[in-house]
Amino acid sequence: MMKSTNLLVVIALLILLSGCPSPASQCEQKSDPLTMAACYTQVAVAQKDESLCEKIPALYQTIKTACYQEVAAAKQDPALCEKTGQGDGCYQSVALAMRDESICAKIKDQFWRSECYLQVAEVKQDLSICDKLVDKSKIPQCYEHVAVAKKDISICENIEDKNYTEWCYRDVAIAKQDVAACTKVKEQLYRDQCYKAIAIDKKELQICENIADAEAKDLCYKYVAEFKNDLSACDNLPSQSAKDPCYYGVATGEQKDPSICEKIQNQKHKDNCYDTMASIKQDESFCDKIKDSETKDTCHTLFHLFG
Repeated sequence: MMKSTNLLVVIALLILLSGCPSPASQCEQKSDPLTMAACYTQVAVAQKDESLCEKIPALYQTIKTACYQEVAAAKQDPALCEKTGQGDGCYQSVALAMRDESICAKIKDQFWRSECYLQVAEVKQDLSICDKLVDKSKIPQCYEHVAVAKKDISICENIEDKNYTEWCYRDVAIAKQDVAACTKVKEQLYRDQCYKAIAIDKKELQICENIADAEAKDLCYKYVAEFKNDLSACDNLPSQSAKDPCYYGVATGEQKDPSICEKIQNQKHKDNCYDTMASIKQDESFCDKIKDSETKDTCHTLFHLFG
């Protein structure tokens, strides 16, 4: 059985293929069967008319299934799931659309029934639904999802599974954009992830300073610099080790300015900057600015192979 969220992806792709919703009569005029299926699906959902799903060719059974499920969700009609024989995935779609966990009980497969309860708990931000999970191993995950949805870090304290507690603190801190909350994360890896995500979201290079792992800190400076596209922000960083990946990020980002590579003092970072510039600018002359012989040879070789 296909998970209902995967069917939503199918619908999204179909919308891109067929464009804006058309009257059902126009769907018949589509020469491509896939585009026709997309058209019928869009119109069926827009008009809340499951009979149009029947017009989808048998070759595209997955799309037809998605059509029935999305119409049932649009109509908020769980009876349609039984009527059309769509089963578990359909009930899950309707439960989410109606924000009604009682419909999850109709799902026969235990795994998908648990998934249904978990997703409804998240959208309703209701911890009590987590306790209805048959698979008790999913309760920590459910609590974590609700905590993030509510941006309530106190919920994390009630999670018994250590890993989910850590992920909960991290993800709630990121959702709240709360740098101080990252300190609640004990594992360095997850704490660094917390700082990095917030730094990138807020486009604040100073937050990267909190990251313990040197490589992760460099990546943080690089990504924030790319998003900020602000060379002066790099200049104001406290150390050269912080400035170098920042310069690299700005140089190879929107500015695509090779002159910025000269600001980099760490030779490895500088070589990488010119190597990237050679690729971006499609200019082999930048390979000659690379000091490391192996990196320089590879740079030239790629131009000879693909230039």
